Amino acid sequence: MIVALIEDAVSAGARRQPACTQLGLSVRTVERWRGAHPADERHGPRHAPANKYTDAERRAICATVTALAYRD
Repeated sequence: MIVALIEDAVSAGARRQPACTQLGLSVRTVERWRGAHPADERHGPRHAPANKYTDAERRAICATVTALAYRD
C-alpha cells in the first residue's frame, strides 16, 4: 500500500525522495520493496535455542502468572 501511494505521488509529479522522507522511509527501502522478491523469504532459525523452556516449565510459568495473586 505504501509503495502504491509513493508511486501515485511520483506519477502526479512529486519527487521520490521527498515522498519517501515524508513517510519516514529511505528511497532504498522503497526500492527493495519494489524488487523481485516482495514477500518475506526469511526462514527463521533451523534449531531450537539451548535455553528453550520445557513443556513442564512453560506450564508452571503460565500457572504462576495467571494465579489469582498476580492477575492485577
